[in-house]
Amino acid sequence: MEKAIKKAIKGGYNGVALPNNQWIGIQVIIKEYYAWILLDPLFWQALGKVEGWIDDVDNEYGLTPIVICEWKENWHKFIDHLVNGGNIDKFFDKLLTQS
Repeated sequence: MEKAIKKAIKGGYNGVALPNNQWIGIQVIIKEYYAWILLDPLFWQALGKVEGWIDDVDNEYGLTPIVICEWKENWHKFIDHLVNGGNIDKFFDKLLTQS
């Protein structure tokens, strides 16, 4: 998880707003706030930027284009992983590139 946060910071992620409108800047992010970070789409977008995840348009067969957001797909995979009892660190170890 820490590796994912560091990569997201490189991608421009700078913190998360909690429900009580309290802003938690990246310099004070600790494990207590991991759940909020993992629910933040900006975290996933910044991580995707560093990982090279692309947004693409599928327009095969000339149909209405479908935007494929790889960061969003990985976010959904993460949620499914947790629902099935998976471990957060194991998910990110498998998901992230070695760089």
